[in-house]
Amino acid sequence: MNPVLATLFVILTVVVTLLAVVAAIAWYAFSSIAQMLLLRRAGHPRPWGAWIPIYRDWALLEAGGQAGWWGLLGGIPLLTNALAMWMLLTVSIFTAFPGAVPVNPSLNVLIALGAVALLLLLIPRGYASLNLNRGFGKRSPWWTVFAILLPAVWAAVLSFRQSQFYRPELARGPYFWGSPRRSTRRSEDQ
Repeated sequence: MNPVLATLFVILTVVVTLLAVVAAIAWYAFSSIAQMLLLRRAGHPRPWGAWIPIYRDWALLEAGGQAGWWGLLGGIPLLTNALAMWMLLTVSIFTAFPGAVPVNPSLNVLIALGAVALLLLLIPRGYASLNLNRGFGKRSPWWTVFAILLPAVWAAVLSFRQSQFYRPELARGPYFWGSPRRSTRRSEDQ
């Protein structure tokens, strides 16, 4: 490969990576603000937890009546995504310069593990968003699909709409394994 083209390829790769990092930081700030406001409206005691990467899933699951420890699965995709970014960067740089350090193909196993963990996290997260949707008076199942596919936009829509008030008595719903059960009795029945 021509050395000038190889250098341009590396520069382009670095510029695109930096732009992706800036866009990711902007998206993270938007999603954290939206989730923080959603947690505040839902009455969660620690809405600031939306800014902490793994705890944000924990807090959202707790607000939706699910076991918060399922949020620990969110840390696995963070690790595997970081490894995938490293692998993509090293592949693009070392392709331009043959004879450099080869990339270990066994990292694909870690990326697959992250995908499986993310899919497992979708189950309790779906239950939590269903319960939160009910608390905000959203009865349609499409709101839960919306929450799973675009969680930051879903949180922004629910948290920025001042017409909807959160009512925890409507948020009683299905629970995933290991979740604390809320009492379904009324206070006068006890």
